[in-house]
Amino acid sequence: MTDSSEAGFRRQRFALVMVLSLGTVLLTIAVPQSDLMRAAVLFLQSLALVIALVAAHDHAALRRTTGILALIGLAALCLLTALGTLADDVRVTVSLLVAIATPAVMIRGLIRLLRERGVVAQAVFGALALYLQFGLIFAFAAAGIGTAQGTPFFGGPEEATLGEFVYFSFTTMSTTGYGDLTPATSLGRSLAVLEMLVGQIYLVTVVGLLVGNIGRSGKPAA
Repeated sequence: MTDSSEAGFRRQRFALVMVLSLGTVLLTIAVPQSDLMRAAVLFLQSLALVIALVAAHDHAALRRTTGILALIGLAALCLLTALGTLADDVRVTVSLLVAIATPAVMIRGLIRLLRERGVVAQAVFGALALYLQFGLIFAFAAAGIGTAQGTPFFGGPEEATLGEFVYFSFTTMSTTGYGDLTPATSLGRSLAVLEMLVGQIYLVTVVGLLVGNIGRSGKPAA
């Protein structure tokens, strides 16, 4: 990768993460559940995390090393998922950890971007990518609760699919609340309430402030 293409990649990193996050959400909901689908979802998650990791470092050699190591490890997990050799609880835990790690890596870079360049389009893309990642975190957390408790999260004879967990998460976070899926346990209801609060507060404060101030420059260098 040349210096110019690498610089272009770093400038577009938040838009890339947002697209991959949105792709993860839509693919999970739209495609029937299978080992191959789960592997594809984990691949999109992993790619978003690798992009965030690579763009987070200033040193070029460190960026490449971090990206290669993360890509190898996550690719191995995707292969195991596709082969169906990962237990459900392990797979859900891996997806949850990847979903948590991605915004954790992004936040530092997003703050630095705001300080250096102000509220540019990439900052808004980053904020939206974080919102999508938060929805995935709650979806995998709900799936993990159902697996850990050994009882269906939504009640009924069978556990919900991963797509149903993601669908429930985003309808809850946006407070749409269609009512077709509802938590059957007190812990599940508590998680749903927490997600509603996080989603609405984040949209009103972080996203609202960024969109309202788009175009404002960052602090001048000292």
